[in-house]
Amino acid sequence: MKKIGIITLLFSSLFIASCEENEFAPFTPQDELSDASWILSLSKNADDPYNVNIDTFMSFFDLSIGEVSHEWIIEDGNNYLNEGYKSTDSLPLFINTNVGVSITEKKAHVFFRNKGLNTVTLLNKFENPVNLNFSEDYLNSDNIEANLYEENGLYVVDTKFIFDVYGKLKPAFKVLQDGVEILSITEEDMPSIDDMSTWPEIEVEAAAGLTFVDLTTDDRPNSRQWLFADGVPSQTNQEEAFIKFFRLGIYTGSFRSMRVAPLPTDSETKLVPLKIKVIQSSLPFVFDGLLTEDESEKISFRVTGEVDPFSGEEDKFTVHVTNAATGFDQVIPVQNAHVKSDNGTFIELNLSQPIYNSDVITVSYSGGGGIISTDERALAAFDAKPVVMHIGNNILKSGGWATYAQGGGSLNRAFLTPNGLYWVGANGTVDDPDWSWSNERAFDGDSSLKFSVDGLSKPFQIFSYGLGNIDNIPAGTYAVSYMVYLEPENNLDMFRTFGDIVPEFAQVWNFPVDSGGDTIKGEWVKVQNIITVPAITTKLKITLNINPADNPNAGSTRQTMFLDDFSLKEVEVRP
Repeated sequence: MKKIGIITLLFSSLFIASCEENEFAPFTPQDELSDASWILSLSKNADDPYNVNIDTFMSFFDLSIGEVSHEWIIEDGNNYLNEGYKSTDSLPLFINTNVGVSITEKKAHVFFRNKGLNTVTLLNKFENPVNLNFSEDYLNSDNIEANLYEENGLYVVDTKFIFDVYGKLKPAFKVLQDGVEILSITEEDMPSIDDMSTWPEIEVEAAAGLTFVDLTTDDRPNSRQWLFADGVPSQTNQEEAFIKFFRLGIYTGSFRSMRVAPLPTDSETKLVPLKIKVIQSSLPFVFDGLLTEDESEKISFRVTGEVDPFSGEEDKFTVHVTNAATGFDQVIPVQNAHVKSDNGTFIELNLSQPIYNSDVITVSYSGGGGIISTDERALAAFDAKPVVMHIGNNILKSGGWATYAQGGGSLNRAFLTPNGLYWVGANGTVDDPDWSWSNERAFDGDSSLKFSVDGLSKPFQIFSYGLGNIDNIPAGTYAVSYMVYLEPENNLDMFRTFGDIVPEFAQVWNFPVDSGGDTIKGEWVKVQNIITVPAITTKLKITLNINPADNPNAGSTRQTMFLDDFSLKEVEVRP
């Protein structure tokens, strides 16, 4: 389907003489109409129809009336096409070889063969003066230039249509091993599978990998794909991709340079002319972290290699489960242990009893040689490791009051929530508010709540969130959390919250510390408390308070903190 673009220039003259009753001055009405107009076969689906791929065509139709002459002019290197082709035909077969860069036919089918900016010019010449009556859309366009001038006693409408023609992509890349370049493929190189016997062979230890770097520049790529059927990941669009290999064997891959919407689309693929020989790793085969529970209560963990299918190892795992609230303290037997179906570097454990996300769980493995990697290494034993339990999604409905994604009102008075503005009390000045909605930093969305004061000289508080008027909160136990960002110069240690009617929301929120005991600054961190509350069905609020008594070292310098992503997630209570 094509979109029609039309510009019309009209000019006419009419002589009118004054008259009295029954008396008319003689005159000759001029009924000749001169009209300069045209049609382009622009694609209605393109983000910018004046951006086109090389070796494509555009049809132009001159609809002028009353002109003395008209002419289409293209740039050298482009061609005109003869009538009768289809879009699926090989267009070079239809090039009109009998003309150069100029034709005087009403129709012009232009075959773009030059990269970069290309101009198609329409010259219409008239005997009478004309005005440019282009619409504002065309006058403001970067793709159309219209000029009006006199030449040899004629009036010329000179219209130029400017197209940006995108050329074919030419993939280029390099490959590195341990930071050392081992292969470089230029845009002109064209690896062939027929030459595979001459490709270099590189040895890679199992669970190690190679770095692949996209170097393509011609002609304006904006995406890519690395494709390695036996790599991890097997497909990625990263500009610099690190791909691991686990199973013994010799493997190859390919690289696809891509230009995707909103640009004119194109893709070109090249083989990576490298034989990747995976050999046995010299490193031990060990636990590699990510010990988690999923929603279905399966426990999984990662190891430093791809695992061959195994069975009969269930009694080698010890899953110790405790729950302080109920006094539960047992080892739960593993019902089934196996390789994860969609990722061979993970082992999954199905337990013989239900577990709850309020449990504290550890997993250990005694070893013995029953779990083997694909490169024939035995999984080493490991001591008790903690399991990260699955906690569901935020039960609070999305909106500015939970994510600080909206701001509004005077910064020193109010914030915008889905239910309107709410007052925050005395709050500094408009130019330097103590509390403000800010888009300087955000954990989720594009904004957050900012607290910033020049020294913590007194308590500062904000009515943080309405609850009951936005969501009905069922009775239950919840993991309540904020995401917090502390600027490096501040010395804050904690803040408090107080609940209106619901005292359980009165909590102390200590900021996380690193391994050296120092408060973590300069990155988003989570502060969380577990609380049990009755059902909340009425309009309530939570007051957030920062005071000097809790933060004795924050009295003299600028204290700046950002808060985002207030969250309530259901905690399963063990019966």
